[in-house]
Amino acid sequence: MHKYKNFLTISEFKRERRNYIPIQRILIRTNRRDMGMMPSAGSPTYSPDIICYQQGILTPKDAASTYDKYICKSFWQDSINNIYIRVKNYSDNTLAGKAKAYYAPLNMLYMPPRWTAMYSNGQTEVELVDMSYSTLTDKSAYQGIPKGEVGCSKSAFNLISVPDPNMHHCMMGLITSPDGSYIDLPESFGITDCGSF
Repeated sequence: MHKYKNFLTISEFKRERRNYIPIQRILIRTNRRDMGMMPSAGSPTYSPDIICYQQGILTPKDAASTYDKYICKSFWQDSINNIYIRVKNYSDNTLAGKAKAYYAPLNMLYMPPRWTAMYSNGQTEVELVDMSYSTLTDKSAYQGIPKGEVGCSKSAFNLISVPDPNMHHCMMGLITSPDGSYIDLPESFGITDCGSF
């Protein structure tokens, strides 16, 4: 078994240093103490919201009921690993969005163009849904995650193996803006920029 540790979360905006600004969007936490302020409290070294669930299925209900816990499991090399992105809506409105997931060896963490995208059913992005999604008979009527609610990626990103299981790897998550656009990933950034992004 190879422990695949989460390291960095990337939200739909650039974080501003030195000033604590309330987030008015969908949040992937950098750590359990992250309460939606910029910059986040604590170190962004182990996101509870980028979840390796091995071969299990994470439902939106399970994602919400375990929001105060780390539920990430160990990564199994040469086996199916379901990777989920969990989020919370910190806005005053219902927001829809999609998630992307990446992985990279630790030595490539500061070079986003070298990150490898993960796929879910052949797609690099997955819709975010909350508990109400499963109760809808007409899924096209789904409007998004309501204010204050927790959601997760509708389906898992799948990762079977990493090129060198002896190296430490990181997983990164990215969510869309409500208008469907993504932030531009920089060509590179330094260690002090990591938590500000």
